[in-house]
Amino acid sequence: CILYPGCFVSLDSDMRPTRIRVSEINIRPGEPEAQPVARRLRNLGALISATLNGNLDEVVPEVRDDQVAVNFALMTGPGGPDGQKGYPWSCTKGEPVALDLKYLKRKGIQLIPSAMAFYPENDVFKSDGTRVAFLNGNMTVKSGEKRGEVADRLRKKLLAAYDNGKVRVIPREDPAGNRLALRRDIGRHFLTVEQTFPEVFLADRP
Repeated sequence: CILYPGCFVSLDSDMRPTRIRVSEINIRPGEPEAQPVARRLRNLGALISATLNGNLDEVVPEVRDDQVAVNFALMTGPGGPDGQKGYPWSCTKGEPVALDLKYLKRKGIQLIPSAMAFYPENDVFKSDGTRVAFLNGNMTVKSGEKRGEVADRLRKKLLAAYDNGKVRVIPREDPAGNRLALRRDIGRHFLTVEQTFPEVFLADRP
C-alpha cells in the first residue's frame, strides 16, 4: 500500500526547516499537488510501470531541480438555474466546455481534464461541476535567472490562457461568459519567498 501525506513545513528566519506537520494522508496522490510534481519528473513512465509491477522500491524518482512548475485548478464558479454557489458548494452541471487546444499546445500548457465528459452525439465536452480541469505548466530556470521570476512568468502565462478564454465553461445564461473560476495567487509564493529572504533563497541555482 502506498500512502501520500500532505504536509506543512515550518521554517525559521534563516529558511531552515524546523518541523513538518501532516495535514492529511491519502491513498492516492494529492490533487492538485501531484500534477506539477509529475510535470518535473524525468522518469514518470518508469515509476508508473514499477508501481504496477511491484518493484517501486527499485526505481528512484528523477526530479528536474532546474525547473519550476505551476498548476491552476479550474473550478465551477457561482451561478446556474438554481443560483448555485459554486465549488466547493453546489455546482451547476452539463454546460459546454470550449477548448482552444491549438493555443494550449503552442504555449506548452498541459490541460488535464477532470470533471468533464465527452458527448459524441453532440461532439462536445460538458462540465460535471467541481474541478473541471487543470492548467499545468513548467519552465526551466536558466543560469543567472531567479526561480521566483521564472515562476512568475509561468503563472502569468497560465493565467493569460484563462483570462483570454482559451478554456471556458459556457454559462447557460451568458454564452459569452465563463463559468470557471480559479485562485489567482497560485505560484506567487516563489517570488514572495525570494523577495522576503533574498540573502538565503537559492535564487541563482539553475
